Parts: sequence; structure tokens; C-alpha cells
Amino acid sequence: MIFALLLLAPLTANYFINRKQWSKINPIIACYVQKSKFSAVKISVIIPTKDRDAIFERTIDSLLIALDATEAEVIVVNDSTVPIKVNDARVKVMRNPSSGAAAARNYGAKIASGDLLLFIDNDVLVTAENIL
Repeated sequence: MIFALLLLAPLTANYFINRKQWSKINPIIACYVQKSKFSAVKISVIIPTKDRDAIFERTIDSLLIALDATEAEVIVVNDSTVPIKVNDARVKVMRNPSSGAAAARNYGAKIASGDLLLFIDNDVLVTAENIL
């Protein structure tokens, strides 16, 4: 069972978006999916970031621990000219310098391969209990 919620505010927190809806509706529909459905789908987590190395490292560390038993990919879209290195095969770091957070989210969604897209900011600490 999938529930949709119309959002009037811009995307700034954790929102699940179905890939088909993303291509048609853009980031105003958030889908909340039952936990039992997550075992059958792949999640793409998209994180736009720019020049916030210290908190970003904590975000990635907490996210990878939370996603340990989940089929997921993490796409980091770096909006800075300063390169970022993440040493984990599940994390793709893409460069999209000086384009802004919205363009970074759109770019990440375009290259994502998951069934569900999860957008989080680069200062969010995630646990397994609050990600699903």
C-alpha cells in the first residue's frame, strides 16, 4: 500500500519519491511506503552537499550504518569545486558545481537506479529506526 502526500513546502527533509512520479510530477509528491515493502525495492539516497565536510562525514557514516541490511545506493551530488572522497562502494560522488541544491537533487534523481528516491540534506543524522 503506497500513500501519497501533497507537499506545499520545498524539499528539505526526508521524503520518499517513487521514480515514476518523479519524472511526471517533480518533487511535490512524497510517498510513504510500508516497511515490509522495503525488502523488495532498491532505495537511492540522494544528498546534495557543498563545503560542509565535518557534518557531511557524520551524515554519510550514520547513513551507511542505517542502510547496512538494505539494498541501497547513495548518490552524493557535490555542488562545490572542492572534491569529496568517500571510501565505500555504495556511495557515488558526482560533481555539479555551483548549480544549487534543487539542481543537485534533480541531477541525482536522473542518475539514480533505485525504485524509491530518498532525499536528505547533508546535515541529517540517520538511524535504522528513522530511515524506514
